[in-house]
Amino acid sequence: MKTLPALTLIELLVVIGIIAVVAIPSVIVFNNVRINQSLVTSAESLATVIERAHLFARDGKDEKAWGVRKDGNNNYILISGNPVIWSMESEYRLEPGIKFNGPASVWFVLGSGETTGNFSIKLETLSGNKVMKVEVNQAGVVTVKKG
Repeated sequence: MKTLPALTLIELLVVIGIIAVVAIPSVIVFNNVRINQSLVTSAESLATVIERAHLFARDGKDEKAWGVRKDGNNNYILISGNPVIWSMESEYRLEPGIKFNGPASVWFVLGSGETTGNFSIKLETLSGNKVMKVEVNQAGVVTVKKG
C-alpha cells in the first residue's frame, strides 16, 4: 500500500507561524492609517462648520453673530447669538478615537464675519501622538494644518 505525501503537523505549524508574523505588522499599520484618516476627517469637518459660521455671520443670517464651540471632549456645536447668551443650532461629533486638546471656541462678528483675534483649535488622537490644528485668522479665513 502506497502512502500519499502530506503535510506533517510541524510543517503546518511553521506555515501558520509565518502567516502570523507577516499579518501582525499589517494589522498595526492598517490601524494607524485608520486613526490618521479619522484625525484628518475630523479636522476638515470642524473647519467646514467653522466656515459655515463665518458665512452666516458675514451674511447676517437671522441678524445674529455665529460661532462654534466644543461641547465635551469629542462634540462641538454651531451656535448663534453672542458669547454670553447663545443658542445651539447644530451638534457634531468628532470621529472615534479623536478628541479636542484645549479650548475650542470661535465667534464671528455680525455683518463682517471677522473674529476678535487669531484662534487655533487642536485635535489629537486619544494616544496624543498625532495632532492637527484648525486655525482661524481675524478675517475669518480657516486653515487645517498638521501638528
